[in-house]
Amino acid sequence: NSKVFVAWVCFMIFANAAFIGITSDQMVKDSFDSFDGKSVSNTGRIIDAVEIFFNVAFGIELLLRLVALEGLFFIGAEWSWNVFDSFLVISSVVELYLYATDVNFSFIRVLRLFRIIRTLRMVRLLRFAATFKNLRLMILAIIKSSGPLIFAMGVLATLMFLVAVMVLNGVTSYVDQSSQPSTVVDEMNLYFSSMPMTLLTLFMSITGGVNWWEVERLLLTVHVGYGIFFVVYIAVMFLAVLNIITGIFVNDAVEMAS
Repeated sequence: NSKVFVAWVCFMIFANAAFIGITSDQMVKDSFDSFDGKSVSNTGRIIDAVEIFFNVAFGIELLLRLVALEGLFFIGAEWSWNVFDSFLVISSVVELYLYATDVNFSFIRVLRLFRIIRTLRMVRLLRFAATFKNLRLMILAIIKSSGPLIFAMGVLATLMFLVAVMVLNGVTSYVDQSSQPSTVVDEMNLYFSSMPMTLLTLFMSITGGVNWWEVERLLLTVHVGYGIFFVVYIAVMFLAVLNIITGIFVNDAVEMAS
């Protein structure tokens, strides 16, 4: 529980996360290079050596905790974290074993699953939240804001659903009246092909996923009333709903910090 040991563990977790990011980047580049018929980088041995180093380091840390806590390792105050750490170490060892042996092609998905599980090691930083005041306050603020977040998502989903129903009715009427193929209809099919796609379009319009003028341009083609209706939707979301939700979160965070 010393600060030096905790700092070392946190550093190793960050270093392991950075290593996983680098290997994932290299992995996808090799896949595209192999698909294009280009030569693949020969960094397998280096990656294997670093993976073994991290597995040994986290294995030693787990053994030190097991020896220090003795019988309290699985029944003490932090038994859940200890079980979680054990699961991560065991899964990493199993991944290395499957990779080192001649596995069939069907096990490739299993290896990818274990690689994804290793990224959960970042969750272990929450275990040391009590050691770092700012991190603890941030986590507590997020937990306290979880309730308002659920209600906020419900409000957003309800408003977007009502707008989606109106938009789909207008788009359906326009498409039914179009007798010849049109680029406008093709674009409408891209953004409003179904209720889920329309909801996604409305959500992306207020979160930067799509330029809302592209949607506005299509709705103005349907009728100017739908264009005005969509502008009101954007204004209400930006100037009212999202700002109110942000204010609630900030207020909860300030109360938690004070």
